Amino acid sequence: MSAPCQLSFTKDEALPPLAWWVEASAGLRRITVLHGPRVEVSQDAFVEGAWDGSFDEMAMDEGVCMGSGGRFRGAELVLSAPSHTLEALYSVRIADRLFVSNSFPFLLVRAGLDLDPHYRRYLIDMRSITRGLRKYVETLPTLQGIPVRRHYFCNLVIGKELQMRREPKRSAPHFETFAQYREYLLSTLERIVSNANDPRRSIGYRLLATVSRGYDSPACAVLAKECGCKRALTIKDSSWGNPIDSGREIGELLFDEVIERNRQDYFRNPGMPEAEFAALGDAGDVPFSSFEDVLPGALLTTGFPNVWDPHWRLGPDLRRHDASGSSLGEFRLRLGFIHVPVPFIGCERHDDILAIGSSREMDPWRIGGLYDRPIARRIAESGGVPRHMFGQRKSAAATWWTLSPKPESKASYEAYRHAHRRWKDKPIDLVHALLYRFSRHWHVARNIVARAFGKLGIHLEIPQIVPRRFTEPAAEVQLVQWGVSIVRARYLSSEPVPLASPAIVRTGEAKALSP
Repeated sequence: MSAPCQLSFTKDEALPPLAWWVEASAGLRRITVLHGPRVEVSQDAFVEGAWDGSFDEMAMDEGVCMGSGGRFRGAELVLSAPSHTLEALYSVRIADRLFVSNSFPFLLVRAGLDLDPHYRRYLIDMRSITRGLRKYVETLPTLQGIPVRRHYFCNLVIGKELQMRREPKRSAPHFETFAQYREYLLSTLERIVSNANDPRRSIGYRLLATVSRGYDSPACAVLAKECGCKRALTIKDSSWGNPIDSGREIGELLFDEVIERNRQDYFRNPGMPEAEFAALGDAGDVPFSSFEDVLPGALLTTGFPNVWDPHWRLGPDLRRHDASGSSLGEFRLRLGFIHVPVPFIGCERHDDILAIGSSREMDPWRIGGLYDRPIARRIAESGGVPRHMFGQRKSAAATWWTLSPKPESKASYEAYRHAHRRWKDKPIDLVHALLYRFSRHWHVARNIVARAFGKLGIHLEIPQIVPRRFTEPAAEVQLVQWGVSIVRARYLSSEPVPLASPAIVRTGEAKALSP
């Protein structure tokens, strides 16, 4: 069946290279795609990213997609979100127009919407994807009263009347043995690498690995090496746990070149690097900014999330330990690299993965204790990484905003808070701070108890008794608004679409997307 119309593309060299925005009118009579210079386009499809299929067919919605895009499939427009929960697609419907983008600030600018500076839950809402696909906060409020929706780990199928349905991603096969699972990881990654370097692309992406002294990134680095990777990144110091987190020694065993930076080397970058991470709810991933000079044009493998932790169950809704890795989106679109969080490949079969990790065949790679991931250890050791070099002590390179932001960023954020502070905010902040402190102590205690029961083979979930809105620091409640206020400037190169009339906003006639 032929498509109802062709996509109309406008490339804007001033936009972030991998950003895109779609406007569709009722009846799909007109579909406009505004995009950055590295978005690949064809007559009826566009994509930023790579997937485990033929690039020529542009069927990113049918495979494991690292990135996003869209195409006509029959009479319907299909938009593909990434095959992981670190990034989302964002949508809003205003009257008879539907807007969708892979960038939250881009969508706000083009739809003429603003965040509410006094809404105190943007941060916790943005991070709520850690609760899984069935429990995350899908709608984000705006000052104009028109909600923005987020869509994770799915395809969005849009019909002629702009009705939208979520289509599940293609499921991985069941895994019965470690060999089956490892082969699936490797073969899928190989196909993604091949797709990313297809000669029919306008630009190819070189494979680049991350490596540390933990479990996950060394295992992923071994798989990347087997796919032809020659270079790796590592951060020398840690924000907690083992003070030295450098994977240089491991990297030098596996690769031709290892690029090592300190966690706060990004302080040398101009401007306020934390803003583009804060705009997505977490400034903790900002140390990646230390590698701005090497990331453009990269296919970057990372070890997000903790799929191989035997004490954690993702479940069918892909719950996660924390939001690490979830704020890389704007940074990635601006620099123009593809993020491949390898453990997400096949993660929907997490029950199979847990069963393999606890099976007898994994005993030789089990070292005991709370920090023990036999699947990751077997992949890494079988790839030539000695046992003593990794997985000995938990650490992380993430940065906490309240501890060590760049001075210029801190001053800008405090100025934003001061400009939008009301008289009633001070007592609210005091109560918030006290509850937050208690929530952190409770979090540590319940994790210790849950892990202890886990060692006995008992899965125990202890709820957080503090309301979620108080489980993030009071000093950070406006980080998202501040970040978006900085980042949206990069999307102002073209005129935004006029917002629906004030009457529509006041009377609530702006239509929400159908679930």
